[in-house]
Amino acid sequence: MSDKKTFPIGFWNILHATAGGVDAVQDWKDFGATLTLSGFFHPGEDKEEFRRMLDRCYEQNIRIIVGDVRLSFPNVNNGHYEEDVREIVADFADHPAVYGFHLGDEPNGDQTENAIRAVQIFREICPHKEAYLNLLPWYSDQYGGVEARVAIQSDYKSYLIDFIRRSGIRILSYDCYFQLEELHGKPTERAWETYFRNLRIFREAADETGVQLWYTTLAVGHMYYRCPTEDDIRWEISTAAASGVNALFYWFLYSGFYNANYRVAPINELFERTQTFDWVSTENRIFQDVFGTLFTELKLEQVYHIREAFGGYPLLGENDDPCIRSAMATNDVPLLISRFTREDDPDCYYYAIVCNSVTEPASVYVDLQRECEVYEVRSTGGTVAKRSRGICSRFQYWFAPGQMWVVAIPKPEQ
Repeated sequence: MSDKKTFPIGFWNILHATAGGVDAVQDWKDFGATLTLSGFFHPGEDKEEFRRMLDRCYEQNIRIIVGDVRLSFPNVNNGHYEEDVREIVADFADHPAVYGFHLGDEPNGDQTENAIRAVQIFREICPHKEAYLNLLPWYSDQYGGVEARVAIQSDYKSYLIDFIRRSGIRILSYDCYFQLEELHGKPTERAWETYFRNLRIFREAADETGVQLWYTTLAVGHMYYRCPTEDDIRWEISTAAASGVNALFYWFLYSGFYNANYRVAPINELFERTQTFDWVSTENRIFQDVFGTLFTELKLEQVYHIREAFGGYPLLGENDDPCIRSAMATNDVPLLISRFTREDDPDCYYYAIVCNSVTEPASVYVDLQRECEVYEVRSTGGTVAKRSRGICSRFQYWFAPGQMWVVAIPKPEQ
């Protein structure tokens, strides 16, 4: 497995763990996966076939979080949960492609204690691999006007922090699809507000507890969620990375069967690749090639929104940031600008600038607090490269919908 630093990108796999055999790993590679969930292993499945799939993942530089139905937190009080954990760990934890184990999805308030206990048991038995457990997002009922929170918490961030500290989990993971929620062909009132509020709340909880933030976005239409376009996918990647997400997963890759009202999954019910597969694959691989290594090295300091603010993020004021005074886009397209630090380059701030629209391209002008040298930043072959744009007090880029550019600007002298 390569030592090259890659940004973790993966997907949810609702199939059995050995479905498709070793050939399925080519789907994962072509999708752009670098760290992903396996399908769900069931008692009686062929362990050696699954290990052969893990071998192929190792060859393709894909790390795996093993799913086994017996590990799911609702089983924690079945009387043999610890025995099952030990058996599953003995079967697979030694494999070099295995990053961790999947302990379940979306515990509600009544299931919180079982979810915490499942993580505690796993970490006692297998402290050298990661426990992965995905949590519900914060959301509100826009029609009834009642906030719906797990465990009826008045402060959802406090709930998350309590969950992390009591369980000992080192990855804070959640899913949120409200950004694609539509009624009568228009985004719902809560769509983007809920999406960005979750990015803010979960990032704050991760920062206060020192854990990684992983996020699952949407690659398939279902319920009231429309089918994403390539512009949507680019926007989902850019806004998540610029808001401090450390790993990005997709719900989901394979539809697998005639499943509710799911539509245009990346791989459909007939196990054929769709246009969605091509779009997600393209945007995953472009992001990895241009920015992947860089975003494994950046630490988020601040997120600003331009023209229209969502989720409790502040609008950028002229004196708010040490380097950027203001930004504007043609046709009043909204923007997102984030400030990061990078340990290997302590004399610069790094800025991710994102076109915060899924439909509008824009020419964007950024005004600086002072005239200084500005560097364009890219990932190149697993390293980070800076190229000078020259000395200026204003710079400009064209953006596609959801597109991101990253620049480095020297910190002002103290």
